[in-house]
Amino acid sequence: MRCRHIHVHKLSNIKFIPGIRAETAEIHGHVEGDIICEGTIQISKTGAVYGDCIAPAVKLEDGASLSGQMRFMKPDQALDQEYIRRAQAAQEAYFARELEADLEAFKNLPGAGEAGGESV
Repeated sequence: MRCRHIHVHKLSNIKFIPGIRAETAEIHGHVEGDIICEGTIQISKTGAVYGDCIAPAVKLEDGASLSGQMRFMKPDQALDQEYIRRAQAAQEAYFARELEADLEAFKNLPGAGEAGGESV
């Protein structure tokens, strides 16, 4: 997901898969996922980020929570490459989990895996 500015309200609990790319970000609520910004990421005292913050600047107020890595990068093509890399990795992990869940559900169907008395 891409946007100019992201503002997460203090009562919000948001999950960004595979992450979000914005020019600037203000986080007052809870965010799960990576945030990649061309400008500044601000996390207030009521804010919490469970993921990586990648930007030229990150401001944390006293009481803010960040569970992930901070990487400081200039706002250039490196950010685009990082966003694409992370998006692809998250998408692959998501589809792998979905496939595993579908296979498990198939195994639990009545008569699944039986063909003429033999297991498939």
